[in-house]
Amino acid sequence: MVLMEALKQPFNPRPRELDPVEGVNWGNQATLRLVSGPTYQNIELVTDILDPADIERIAVKVNGREIVNVTGQD
Repeated sequence: MVLMEALKQPFNPRPRELDPVEGVNWGNQATLRLVSGPTYQNIELVTDILDPADIERIAVKVNGREIVNVTGQD
């Protein structure tokens, strides 16, 4: 019964597999393009990098404007 009520609500987040990251090589800038339209509640980046300090920078840009900028140490 609770599940049916949740499905009737306008906000119903679901996990979604994203397109692969492009340009993934050591020292290069990798790019993940997100489709416009859906609302992204969170994005989980999974990597085999053992030391987070090796991640120099993660930036989120919307229409060319940077809205988030963090490092692996953040």
